[in-house]
Amino acid sequence: MGVLRRNTYSSYTEQKERATAIVDELNALLLGICPILQHYQGIFMELGSEVLILMLPLTALRLLVKRKLYFQPILPCILYALYVATAHGLALHSLAREAILLAYYAAVLNGCVDIGRLFRITKIIALFAFACMLIQYLCYYLLGFHLQLVPTGLLLDNAQQWVRLAQTGVISVTGSRMAFYRPSAFFLEPSHLSIYCIPVLTILLTSNRFGKREIQQAVLITLSILLSTSGLGIAFAAAAWLMYGAVYYGADDQGRRARVRELLRTRSVVFLLFFVLLFVVLYASVGVFRSSVNRVLFGNAIDARTATGIRLLQMLSGTSLLFGRGTSYQISSWNISGFFYTVFQYGIVGLVLSYLLYFNTLRKKVRREYRLLAFFIILLSFFTVHTFAAYYRLYLVSFVLCGYRIRYCEGDQGQKAVGNLRSRVWKT
Repeated sequence: MGVLRRNTYSSYTEQKERATAIVDELNALLLGICPILQHYQGIFMELGSEVLILMLPLTALRLLVKRKLYFQPILPCILYALYVATAHGLALHSLAREAILLAYYAAVLNGCVDIGRLFRITKIIALFAFACMLIQYLCYYLLGFHLQLVPTGLLLDNAQQWVRLAQTGVISVTGSRMAFYRPSAFFLEPSHLSIYCIPVLTILLTSNRFGKREIQQAVLITLSILLSTSGLGIAFAAAAWLMYGAVYYGADDQGRRARVRELLRTRSVVFLLFFVLLFVVLYASVGVFRSSVNRVLFGNAIDARTATGIRLLQMLSGTSLLFGRGTSYQISSWNISGFFYTVFQYGIVGLVLSYLLYFNTLRKKVRREYRLLAFFIILLSFFTVHTFAAYYRLYLVSFVLCGYRIRYCEGDQGQKAVGNLRSRVWKT
């Protein structure tokens, strides 16, 4: 009888663990694809919100059964959520949206999301995007047609500005014909793909574990960004590689430590000179690359993201500068950066609260790749609205919180736990 009870209990425990693992991995899959789903129609609302809400009960239940919950790192996110929902009167929609995001932040932080699975999913998506764009280029330049990979008939009304680009690869969001072909695989536009790839590339290049496989994957993801011709993406990919070459490259872990004095070492100078030479060669010989750089340095790639924001800031003064003007004033969001968008809607107070998690990450003892990612997200906020928008914010913050999750395991659950966690993060 006792053996039967033990077997029954063991079977129940195994089923419970299996169910828990399924929920954790489904959450990881959801976080990995939600930036893509956000632009599509669901049954009742946008597809991104529907799948988040669908998984929310299981995620909440998973959190409730935890014996010990860890919330300290997301306190800035909680303060920001309360502020944006109440700063200009109680906004129930904003409150509900932020509550859902907070639930998933807590899930990542408390191990209810398999962060190893999250990293692998996003890495696979980034690599698959490279393969898709390679096929798109072959179809366009060899066979003479654009291979459309975005189901534009399922897009939301507020995503219609990208339809012609997705259908042709050469018509911009303004309706004008671009000077060169700009595919973006199954993403709506090149900058979406690049922003998606930045966390994966940053972690690949600047983590402790960096071998032949990782360098190959990093090169392919970088090529994915280059093929997209996104000026923003190319700039950040270059920054990630420069960081790797200057302070992380080495034969062992000690050689990869970020030390400022290594910036002046011969190896770093040689790497920098090689990068500059490669840049010059590509600029001189590859027309698509040259056009992308020109858009950033001499064209409207930056101006389009800052000019509107500067005009909006000129409309603020006194209390409106401090607390913003709320969401009642309709502004275009696709050509304004998250920095200006946040200041205009929620003022300096909202801006400070929105950056607090990232600044805390810079000064905390989380692993260096996550600190660098937080720094990149801060820089991104000056050029794209996606650091402010709900789904990409969920995506980016989730990666930053992975660093806190690893740190938590190191501090409270011993080296064995974090060793297992690291192996799952890197397992392919």
